[in-house]
Formats: sequence, C-alpha cells, structure tokens
Amino acid sequence: MAVSALLFTSLSSLGLYAISDYLTGNGIDEALIYHISSDLGGAGFGAFTGLIALSVAYLIVVVIISVLAYRVSRSERRPHFGRARMGLALAALTLSFLSNPALQDLARLHKSGLFAATAPVEPAPSAYSVPAELNAPSTAPRNIVYLYLESVERTYLDENRFPGLMPNLARLEKNALSFTDIRQVWSTGWTIAGMTASQCGVPLARFIQTGSNSMSGVDEFLPGAVCLGDLLSAQGYNLHYLGGSSLSFAGKGAFYRTHQFDRTEGLKELQPLLEDPDYTSVWGLYDDSLYDIATERFRQLSASGEPFGLFLLTLDTHHPEGHMSEGCQGLAYGDGTNPILNAVHCADRMAARFIESLRNSPHFDDTLIVVASDHLALRNSAWETLESGPRRNLLMVLGEDVPTRQVDKPGSTLDIGPTTLDLLGYPTPALGFGRNLMATKETLVTSKAPADEFLSSQKGWLSGLWEFPSVTTGITFNADEQRLQMNKRHVQYPVIFLLNERLNVQELRFEFDNPTPLPQQLAGLDPDQRFIWVDRCNRVDWLATTSVTYDSQYCAVLGSLSHENNMLLQLQDNMTVTARQVYQSFDALSTDASTYHNRRQTLKHLEKFGTPLVNELATGDATLASHIARSAGGIESGESYVLNVETGTKASLQRGVSLLGLRRSSSPEIISHQDTCAGEGVNSGSNFNDLMTDHANDYENFAVVAHDSAVCGNGGLERLLTDTPLSKWQEITLRRPYIGLISPGAPPYESVGRAEDALVVLPVPST
Repeated sequence: MAVSALLFTSLSSLGLYAISDYLTGNGIDEALIYHISSDLGGAGFGAFTGLIALSVAYLIVVVIISVLAYRVSRSERRPHFGRARMGLALAALTLSFLSNPALQDLARLHKSGLFAATAPVEPAPSAYSVPAELNAPSTAPRNIVYLYLESVERTYLDENRFPGLMPNLARLEKNALSFTDIRQVWSTGWTIAGMTASQCGVPLARFIQTGSNSMSGVDEFLPGAVCLGDLLSAQGYNLHYLGGSSLSFAGKGAFYRTHQFDRTEGLKELQPLLEDPDYTSVWGLYDDSLYDIATERFRQLSASGEPFGLFLLTLDTHHPEGHMSEGCQGLAYGDGTNPILNAVHCADRMAARFIESLRNSPHFDDTLIVVASDHLALRNSAWETLESGPRRNLLMVLGEDVPTRQVDKPGSTLDIGPTTLDLLGYPTPALGFGRNLMATKETLVTSKAPADEFLSSQKGWLSGLWEFPSVTTGITFNADEQRLQMNKRHVQYPVIFLLNERLNVQELRFEFDNPTPLPQQLAGLDPDQRFIWVDRCNRVDWLATTSVTYDSQYCAVLGSLSHENNMLLQLQDNMTVTARQVYQSFDALSTDASTYHNRRQTLKHLEKFGTPLVNELATGDATLASHIARSAGGIESGESYVLNVETGTKASLQRGVSLLGLRRSSSPEIISHQDTCAGEGVNSGSNFNDLMTDHANDYENFAVVAHDSAVCGNGGLERLLTDTPLSKWQEITLRRPYIGLISPGAPPYESVGRAEDALVVLPVPST
C-alpha cells in the first residue's frame, strides 16, 4: 500500500508540476496557489481545453498504474524479487520522490510561510488605536486649512530669547487656541516624519534606510496606517496639498496620494503658475508665491460648496540660513546679521497676512485654520540661542467658536491628528499613538515615559505599516520608467531589498535624496543578511564569483556579503526575475569568512573611490607609493586624477590622454594633455617618450592616464605612445579607462579597465 501511495503521489505531483510550469514558466509558485485558492470566476478555461483533456488522461493513467502496483504488491502470486531487489526498488522510488521538482516547490512554499493561516505580523500594541470611521457631526462639516511652517517652532515666540521676532503670530495667538507643550518624540524630527506624526499618529521609523528623506522610491507610503486623509476623504472631503518643493523629495507625493488626497502639487506642478517661473530658491517656491496660489485655491474650494482640506508646507525658513521672499524686501530682524532669524521674521509677516486674508473671507465661518511646526528647527544660524532653554513645537488653531486659550497639557506632534478631528466636529479620542489634547486622557509623553524608548521598541510592529511589496511573486524590470514591478506594486531603482529568512522584504534601501551611497549602506549589513541589489552592473558585479560581459546597463545580484555563489542577472527591459530564481539563489546559503572579509575591503574601495576596480600595486618606489591614480571611462564614471596623498594635492584631468610628472614632495603636474577623442593635437607636439626624456631631471616618475574616452574611432594614440615603454595602451577602445606608471630602471605598470567604468591604481609599500 505504501509503495502504491508513494508512486501515485510522485507521478501525480509530476503532472501538476508540468501543468504549472506550462502555465507559469516557474513551476508551482505563489501565483498558482493564489489563483487556486481564489475565486476562479472569469478564468478563460476555453483556451486550455486541450491541456485539460491531456491532464485528465494523464491522471487516469496514473490511477491505473497505482492500482496495478497495489494489486501486484498484494497478490499471492506476485513474483519473488528478493530483499536486495526490493530494497533497490524502494530506494529508487524514494530517490525519485525526494528529487521530484513539484515536491521541492511545495516544500519551499511551506517554508516561506505561504500556507500559514495568517502572515507572521506582530499584534498592534495596546497604545495604538484608530477609529473604524468618523461619526458625522451634528452640524455642517468644517473645512480645514493646515499650514506647516517649515522648522518654525514655538521657541521663536519666546520673548526672552527672541524678543520681537514673531510679533504677528504672537498677536494672532491671543485670539487662538494655543498648545504650549508640544514636544518632539522619536522619529518625528524631519518634515515627512512630522507630517506622518501629525496626520497618522505614528513615528516614521526608518525602515526605508538610514537616510531620513530617502523615500521617493516607494509607490505607496505607509499604506497600513490610518491618517487624517483616509478619515476625512471617507467623509466626503476634497483634499489638496500644496508644497513648494518637489513631491518626489522624501516621498511626500506618495504619502498624500496613498492617504486619499485628491490633488497633490509640488514644484513641478506649481512652477508654471508663477508670473516668473525662474523665481525659486534652491528648495523650490518662495513662500510669497505659495501663499498667492493657496489664497486662490482657498477661494475656489470655498466656492465649490463641498467640505475641503487644504494642506500647505512653506520653505523659506529651511535650515541652515533660510531664504527670504521678495515680499519681505528690506525687512530684517535686529541688526540683520543672522540670516535664519531674518527668514523667520519674514515668515511671521507672510503667514499672518495669509491667515488674516482667510479670516476676512466670507467663508471663514466654517473654516478651521491650524498653524503648526512640521518639526523643531534643525541646526541653523540661531542654534545656540535655540538650545539655551526648553524647545517646543508650534501649534495654534483659529476658527469661529474655537476657544481662545492656552492649553499647557504635555503632548507631542503625534497628538495633533485626533485633536484636529475633534475641533473639526468629529470627536476622536485617539489616532495611532496620538491622543486628543482637548480630552482628559493622558498622552503618550506622560503615560509611557520615556516615550522615545516605548516608540522605538515598537519598530517591529511599525515596519508592518509599510506593507512592503513581495519579491516572491517575481520582479519585472521596467527600463523606460526605471522601476521594478512586483504584482501591483512598484519600486524605483537603484534599490536594495533586505530579506528575512523567509525571503519576505523587511526593509528597502535607496540613495534618492540621501548622501549615503548604496555600497556604504551595504557595508553595515551582517555577513549573512540576504539581499537583492538592483543597480548598474559595474556597481554590483564584484559580488558575483564569475566575470561577465555586459549586454545591458543594469543588473541584479541576489545573495549576501558572505555567500560564495551570489547570483548575478543582467536585466533587459520587461525581463522578469522569477520566484524560482529568487529561491534558488538563496538555497544552501553559507557564510565564508574570507569571502566576507574581501567584500568588506571592496566596499571600502567603493566608498572611497566610487569603483570596485581598485588594483593594489606593491612597490618599493617611494614616489609611486605616495600617488593614487584614477581613470574614468565615461562621464558617468566620475573624474580622472592623480593624487599625491602626502601633500594632499591633486591634478584633475580632461578628456583624452595626459602625461603627468610625479615627485614625492610636490603636486603632480600635467606635462602634456591631448584630446585624442577629438583628434586635436594628436599629430602635433612631442611624443610622450620625448617629453619624458626632456623632463627626466625634473620628475622622479611619470604617469599616463586616460579620461572619458581616449579613443573614439580607430587608433589615435600611436603618435603619442609608440616609443614609450608602455604597450597595453593598444588595448584601449571606446570609453575604457587606462593607467600607465613609469619608473626609471623598473618595468612599467599598466592597467586597462572596463568600458564605462572607473579604474584606480592604489600603490602600497612592498614589504
């Protein structure tokens, strides 16, 4: 009976594998299980009638074979096989069973947790609470204008530290509901984090990577969080966001789109509305321009008769020194020597004018105005004064029937969301970790002291709010839009996916809007941390064990820093990295200490020189040992130079080929440069060998370095280099880097790199 059951299971699963592989090209994978377990209504079965008939016939044959095997094993007249033959038969059957690709796929899916009743998600902490929906107010819903003042904290209203700095907002505060003890807690201290805290009641734990503002590569921003936009949209609000900077910066556009804003506009969308499109700062629109657009938008939205929310973010007070709008021409704070205080003084005037224009509107009766910091100021030209006492965020609310008083209850920006909803007419005790400051219930900063430790301890649960896309259903490479498609989600590249043991994405790492390059981010990983890195081939290929010739610009490497057999895939447009490839690349992942050490060294080279192609040259020549040469084979490969590390001086090179003279105690000097790509000067002037002879007494060594492309057609270098001791220059083709080092009395050193890449020669003293 056992033999018959094993035979049936093995043969039927082989048939299932063949059918699945025919349909998916990937054996039995998540997609097949999903469709089997989902409603198959609407499936085009008519297109597979032949396959269905063949499958039924195969199943019948498998049943017949299994029944015959059972009868033979039970028959009294069965042939006598002997123990040896029976053992061999069972061993062969067991081996075929274990090597069955269908069973291997099913085991892999089980290991990944696909068949688990629920995903392994941590339960929400008891302090986290969101309303299922808002109860409709008894009166007509109020509109809301929410004004984020970039880095303008309440501290600037302190007359002892900043006398007369913000007289206009101080005047408005006398007719406002003002909250005086709004603190800054863990992971809420930059713009997008402040927005997330005030609208969703959660800190922006950095699961994207170490760079605070590097979220522009994601398509959905905290889709698992419930935020003001989600709740107000469900109540019929028309929600608009206006910001002077790019929507892609820090993922602000994705945040507002994910959370149900109807219209989201940044620099690209608003700049054409300016009378002078060139009137912008390094960050985007000046605040006077933004306020003009917002005033008109408020008028339009008010006239529509629908409840609306208008959210704005200013820019002029961005650290470290701010940017003054023309609307404040001639305005200065004090003696005018502190630029950030001048910008804050200007922001006070413009914000007050905007607020007064709304208050004077006939639509103000049903409008709530919230004026708030996005976060505490970052280090700026008034830092010492800011740090001389307690610091708090700004939060004041103006509107008809809004109480005029100060609320001293301790809170944080996490509490702004439920407090705002309450003032809009939707009583909301809690939103996320935030609590209504108008109610009696304690806030997080008083009930969970220290709040920062409590919030950081929730990082595992907070990561689930990102609902990262899964790589286990395959990754499709879209070159036109420079993004990776995973089912219905997409992610911009370059990107590193960090995977857990079940190969679920636990973190994304980008370098958009982030000063930390991906190689440097990779350097901090554990040796066995599994990842998928999608980037230019010449940035990732060093992680593979075999060298390849590229047919494409981008590659994906799957593995870890210590894995000896990382998989390297060249990516073509619309190519899919299948789930099978993902799982196979991580099979039998093992740690190798020497491999890890070597790759850490390569990461250091990448961080320092921008390329993994660093050739260490052991030399006893003191002059050569003091110089580093870099040759870039293309504009995107960076600069070419020769650097004297002892003096710290560098000679930067232009396109073509350069001859440099080297001395240990002085700067490298360019003796001759020829733009050989353009053909200029190639047939004029002296041969490099003649020049080295003429300067033999002036320099101790010589270097020949190519930059960008030394050869743009056939030849071009013979006139310069034929008589020199160098020979590998004959291998130079379009955009290939080259370095040659010449030391009297010693064989020359030469190295030719890969096209479109950079090459570094790093001399080290020989022992």
